[in-house]
Amino acid sequence: MAMKLVKEFLEKLTPAQIEYLNTCIFEAHKTKVNEEVTNYDNLETQIETCPICGSSHFIKYGKTKYGRQKYRCKSCNSVFGATTNTFFSHSKIKFHEWLHFIAAEINKMTLEEEVVAIGKSKTTCFNMRHKLYSAVSSFQDKEKLSGQIELDPLYTKINLKGTKPQNMPRRSKPRGKHKSSTYGKNLPGLSHRKVCIFSAIDEYDRILLKIAGLGQESEAMFKPFEKYISENSTIITDSKDSIINFVKSHKLTSESIPSIAKQKRYKTVNENSLGTINQIHQEFSDMIRKKHGVSIRHLQGYLDWLVFCKNLKYTIAAKQRRINAYLQIMKQRIDLTERNICTKKIPIDLYSAYGDFGFGIFSS
Repeated sequence: MAMKLVKEFLEKLTPAQIEYLNTCIFEAHKTKVNEEVTNYDNLETQIETCPICGSSHFIKYGKTKYGRQKYRCKSCNSVFGATTNTFFSHSKIKFHEWLHFIAAEINKMTLEEEVVAIGKSKTTCFNMRHKLYSAVSSFQDKEKLSGQIELDPLYTKINLKGTKPQNMPRRSKPRGKHKSSTYGKNLPGLSHRKVCIFSAIDEYDRILLKIAGLGQESEAMFKPFEKYISENSTIITDSKDSIINFVKSHKLTSESIPSIAKQKRYKTVNENSLGTINQIHQEFSDMIRKKHGVSIRHLQGYLDWLVFCKNLKYTIAAKQRRINAYLQIMKQRIDLTERNICTKKIPIDLYSAYGDFGFGIFSS
């Protein structure tokens, strides 16, 4: 809302007024924006509610040893500050460092590349990445797809990277492209060891990528995502029965790409295709390959970030993306800390995938 008001204000100014304002901003920028600016400096005037209970009834309650204002909530009696429960909590990373890091993430750098670009350790960059992804996790939930919607499930392997040996449900796979593993053999196609991702995009470029479950898609697997689809939408999909039944049960219109033996068809009778969602699938595959695999524990975070970056690309000029991203996420409340990043709940049932091995955590 604030950004919209600023844009409307600037549109009303004359060229001479804008030139004068630009000079004033340039002078203020030299004074206020430097390498010592902290994230607290951006947040201290943004407090509207208690980060613990959401109440707007709070009072000033002294200051920290660093001179930062503290507050006490009258409803839950909690003491908090401007950065409490944000992704800046307990972090010494400064404002300009976050801007550089966000730019690196938007440009799809690996952790090793970010270590060089930001000048922080690999562990610090890892923690920054997952705090950032957690901060954008709620953005997909605010979207509702409408109009013509391309819907085509996406599948990926279960990656257990980062799991300690004593917590493994199967033997670790050998590293290296030249190595082979017995896991997955004799399980052709979409087995119960593949992760199904509900993936869709509408004609307004709104995207939804959510982990749905294990194995081949089903109507029941798609049911939790009905809330993200508006009534009277048209679903463009292939001829799979599970999707057709999902469409019918929710009284939506569908256009299916016909499945004809020995013929390749890519369009519906109305010349609609799945080209746009397939492009999203390719970007996902490229991301997985560049990151050398993504742990199933953090997979939804990577999906959230992929969608966030696509929305930035569709709506914001390249030079403005990092600061726009910062402004969108700086007030987001997260419950992820450096202590629980690596113990984040796994979004699938590992027993369903590996219980038949009787190995490790499922040996008894």
